[in-house]
Amino acid sequence: MFTGDNVLGVGTSVFRDLYEYMNSLNKMKDAAVKDNVVQLYTSHGPLVNNGIDKFTEYIKHRETRIAQVQQTVMNGPKDGLNCYEITKLIYVDTPSHLIPPASRNTMLVVLKLEKDGVLRRGKEDTSKDPMTGIQWVISKAKY
Repeated sequence: MFTGDNVLGVGTSVFRDLYEYMNSLNKMKDAAVKDNVVQLYTSHGPLVNNGIDKFTEYIKHRETRIAQVQQTVMNGPKDGLNCYEITKLIYVDTPSHLIPPASRNTMLVVLKLEKDGVLRRGKEDTSKDPMTGIQWVISKAKY
């Protein structure tokens, strides 16, 4: 199976929409299982010989981070947390200068959770950067 940039031989992919990326990974994994695909041809890196395991690894990695973000917001204050605050609570051993780039990954997760109906936007301050200007709260529709 040709995976393009969705699965790399080494490392993890860069993407803009975690919701769509996860859907794509799940569809590719389902097709690999159905057709008994073993080898993955990636755009970057070596041939992957354990295709289904690699899809499982990628999906599990993202699901772990999604669960961490969701749990952090659930355990946070009622008025919510912004992406920067969520990131600092999750990446506790990360040097402070790496929190802003890590916050971009957190933003991808909260946007996915918003599409899933798990999180919603609370208070917004449009004069601030989206990383600090949007408070994310648990959607009452889901919990």
